[in-house]
Amino acid sequence: MLACAGAGAATYQVGPGRQYKSLQEVTRLLQPGDLVRVDGDATYGGGVSLDANGAPGRGAIQIVGMPVNGKRPILTGGLAVLRVRGSHYKIGGFDLTAGDDPATTRCFYNVGDDVTLYDSVVHDCHFNGIAGSDASGSLTLARVEVYNCGQGLYSHQIYVGSNLAKYPGATFRMQDCYVHDGTGGNNVKSRVSRNVIEYNWIEGAAFHELDLDGPDPKAQKMPAGARCDADIVGNVLIVRPNSQGTVARFGTDGTASSRGRYRFVNNTVIVQAQPAAGSGLFWIKGQVDSVALLNNVFWTEAGPMKLVREEGTPPPTLTGAGNWLPTGTASIPQGVKVIEGADPGFKNPDADDYRPAAGSPLIGAGCVPPAAVCRQSDPTWRNIPMAMNSAWAPRVTDIGAFPYTPF
Repeated sequence: MLACAGAGAATYQVGPGRQYKSLQEVTRLLQPGDLVRVDGDATYGGGVSLDANGAPGRGAIQIVGMPVNGKRPILTGGLAVLRVRGSHYKIGGFDLTAGDDPATTRCFYNVGDDVTLYDSVVHDCHFNGIAGSDASGSLTLARVEVYNCGQGLYSHQIYVGSNLAKYPGATFRMQDCYVHDGTGGNNVKSRVSRNVIEYNWIEGAAFHELDLDGPDPKAQKMPAGARCDADIVGNVLIVRPNSQGTVARFGTDGTASSRGRYRFVNNTVIVQAQPAAGSGLFWIKGQVDSVALLNNVFWTEAGPMKLVREEGTPPPTLTGAGNWLPTGTASIPQGVKVIEGADPGFKNPDADDYRPAAGSPLIGAGCVPPAAVCRQSDPTWRNIPMAMNSAWAPRVTDIGAFPYTPF
């Protein structure tokens, strides 16, 4: 993620013993290709606004936290701790938090296009942890941990939108992230036209783990023929006992409908909350074009489980194959093929180890998904180190987020 700065680009050093003591001192100096290094093991005031524009590729402006004594630089406080108003940024290596500032409404706020936040922690934000403005374009989150964010129904751990007219190809991409212990709202809520949510560990939302909707007509416009689609691949999604929501809502939250196409592939879904198990793991609401469920494992010990709660108008096309469900699961759409059983054969579910054990019915029992969404990685592992054998090639027909490994 940290590429070399382009020819002629400047490098700025920020830290307690440096010429520049704060990010605010260098933001007005930035040009395409510039690199800012911020010393870790120090706390800096938030309210930082990155207004300059970089350029695509090597012209992106890089803002990099450099660990000192193994500690990231901390940015804290301000209405938005770190706001990106310009485009073409790569930002990584930070600890972002509201701290003791009650006025903070967002810890990371993207208003630009082609912005990446990586290798960072966002936590203890009173309202939205990470937000993407309705005026923004593409945003990528990679190796980001988010926790203790959100409030009530309408402030979330991650909440992103985009300008569908200005950036019709805008993509929200979220990879290798760990989102947990929300204090309000949903873990991931998006109104972006294309969503790619891959290889993440997402658990413990106050309401829904995923909420993928159409635009808000008060702030966004959906051009004719536009849709909000999503590929959700290789994630672990856990609805913890205190959740009031469900695994995913597709379509609308009562504003405009997405009219989207959703592909839910090779995910491991664990439901520990009875309301989610009983009301339907997928809440399909409003106008949705289609939902495809492929090679997912669903497990609950919270009572009888319903797969789909369908409130779509007109009804969407629901298809799927290679999905493993507990025997007796209700509300399985006719077009979704399933395998039912009494035990999915996880290695150690009491320790949140949901890899298939030897002899698991998940091994090799799935279908071959479309090449565009075949497994290329594994979810971020939050508890147990994954010792992967580089000579071993995972089989895409194993069910769930983790392929079987014989070691």
